[in-house]
Amino acid sequence: MINRGTHARVAAVRRVLDGFLRATAAHGGGVRRQVVSLGAGYDTSALLLAEAAGGAPPRALAYFELDFHEVAARKAAALAAAPDMMDLLGAGCADDVVQPAEGVLRTRAYALAPWDLRAPTAALSARLVELGFDARAPTLVLCECVLSYLDPEHGQALVEWAASLELGALALYEAVRPDDAFGRQMAKHLAERGCPLRGVAAAPDAKAHEARLVRAGFARASALDMYALYTRSDGVDRADAARAARIESLDEIEEWRMLMEHYAFATAVSARAADELGLDAQILFGAVPEGPTPCALSSW
Repeated sequence: MINRGTHARVAAVRRVLDGFLRATAAHGGGVRRQVVSLGAGYDTSALLLAEAAGGAPPRALAYFELDFHEVAARKAAALAAAPDMMDLLGAGCADDVVQPAEGVLRTRAYALAPWDLRAPTAALSARLVELGFDARAPTLVLCECVLSYLDPEHGQALVEWAASLELGALALYEAVRPDDAFGRQMAKHLAERGCPLRGVAAAPDAKAHEARLVRAGFARASALDMYALYTRSDGVDRADAARAARIESLDEIEEWRMLMEHYAFATAVSARAADELGLDAQILFGAVPEGPTPCALSSW
């Protein structure tokens, strides 16, 4: 069940990344575009994008990843020890920085660095600039299970920072519905593991995430729980979903549905990103028709 949920999350993030790259590629030849993954963990999206682009980073893309020092150091060590992965990240220039103990990697197309997301956002901007970030360039900010674990004021500061980017877009995946029986049990389980959901009450459902993003300064926002997104969005590759279903059969359909309904995926875009790049918050993850789920249970 957890694996199926992970597949749904990865599919949603990949849809957003692909949509962002298509829109910015159409904006003009050679335009620089950026992805900033906050709390990136051990995510491999930068590697997968390079594989899909033929074995090298997508043209004119800079990919930034930030996380706590312990996580960044482990990830940097793993990447530095794998020449094939370093090639995918654009390594090979004289000015590459490879400092695994410090949690730092930097190539012409990729940067990984340690960062505490509770720090002031002015310091976050300054650190990103040191890594090669350009606040004027089209930028997609990714937050996967980040805001749920931060105190509300720190999460709000990150959302407002992302909204301040003139050509910015944001995609987030977060826990929701903490107050029903399933949500209380989920929160209790995570708290016992040392991961309390400090920020989930600030946006307890998908609609609250939409409202929060608009209040923060985004021109447009759209959010759905993951069950609705995975089963109804036309942005989900149905053949790939069926393939995943065949790999791991699932009997606990209702339990899986409850799990999926307790996570939300949201996207938001700035006014200039919408007007100049043609980015639309909902189009980023596909249209979602009203009405009952069109998929048969057996296809999950």
